[in-house]
Amino acid sequence: SMEYIFSLVARIGMLCWAKETGQAFDLDIAERDLVTAVDHLVGLCPAADECLIVNIGDFFHADSASNQTTAGTPQDVDGRWAKVLSVGIRIMRRTIDRALERHQRVTVINEIGNHDEHTAVMLSLCLAAFYEREPRVVIDTSPAKMHWYRFGKCLIGTRHKPGKTDQLGLVMANDRARDWGET
Repeated sequence: SMEYIFSLVARIGMLCWAKETGQAFDLDIAERDLVTAVDHLVGLCPAADECLIVNIGDFFHADSASNQTTAGTPQDVDGRWAKVLSVGIRIMRRTIDRALERHQRVTVINEIGNHDEHTAVMLSLCLAAFYEREPRVVIDTSPAKMHWYRFGKCLIGTRHKPGKTDQLGLVMANDRARDWGET
């Protein structure tokens, strides 16, 4: 049995002007680059039983129509809030659908980032509703700030901001004692 893991960082909605920042970035560039990357990754991997897609947080650049992070830090955002959400949802659906072409099961984890604490949860709930009749897709809808995925003798822990990395093993051993002991 084989498994592939795709890790996504996107900042959907971020707006940068090349003359100011050295590189342009907007919704069109984000969608083009992410779709191209996913197509490339799916094309590289052979068919396998499982695929784990991990959005490692800050998928959305801002957390509301006020164009701010969850904590209220102002952000330069490309477009109206509904447009930003539409593009992000479309990208994740495309990613999942492409993974389904090569894998029997696809699991998706959307980590909660400091830019998108609320929209990360919304994204998971939206995708879970969309794929509720697709038994090959599992969307982790837990609002926890750390997620776990067990594959055979491997335990994978994900979090946007892990803190002190030397303590992650202790967190895993405490939070998932059985899995920790068996992996």
